[in-house]
Amino acid sequence: LVVEERGKVHGSTLRAGVIEGESGIGKTSRVADFVAAIPDDPPVTVAYGRCDPADAPFQPLRGILAECVAHAPADLLAEHVARQGGELIAICPQLAVRIPTAPEPTGSDDLTRRHLVSEAAADLLRRVAERATLVLVVADAQWAALAMLRHVSRALARSPALLLLARRDPGEPPSEALRGTLAELDRLGARRMPLGGFDAGELEQLAETIVADERLGPASSRVDALA
Repeated sequence: LVVEERGKVHGSTLRAGVIEGESGIGKTSRVADFVAAIPDDPPVTVAYGRCDPADAPFQPLRGILAECVAHAPADLLAEHVARQGGELIAICPQLAVRIPTAPEPTGSDDLTRRHLVSEAAADLLRRVAERATLVLVVADAQWAALAMLRHVSRALARSPALLLLARRDPGEPPSEALRGTLAELDRLGARRMPLGGFDAGELEQLAETIVADERLGPASSRVDALA
């Protein structure tokens, strides 16, 4: 499935993929391989965001916006500021560095601030996608701000973009909010890519293969190679 999605990155509308699996199963490495293999002709912009439970309201936008602002052309950022002002500076101070004339964010209560930041983020991401296909990679999506994630997916629905989520699956029923977010991504045609662990027979076969192959070196290095 990952290979299939990689070949469809350059489209005209948003595509989405969700890689799910238990901790340590290889989600991060699978995503890295996917991104490395994306064709770069026509050009692609890849932005990466990792979620942290300590910073819930604006995840995964902080990392994604920082990368977009750092690499976007100055004229694109200037057009964004002319339309949205400096609202993004609230969570992406790099914008003030790239565009020193950007105004300060509007002073407001938390709810209004969140709305203004969401709208500004959507505007910037759409502009980036118009210049080159946009690939958004979200790690640890189980901690993402789901409302923010839904807002981004709606904003990019008609843009050439791919939203790729890596989500830890603890083997428990997802929350109502998470079910709603996944259902919305499903409506966008999201591909669900579960990564399963080894069963007892596969582990035994793997162990026998490792022990039999002296070329793999000491046991400690073999374990590291599998991590």
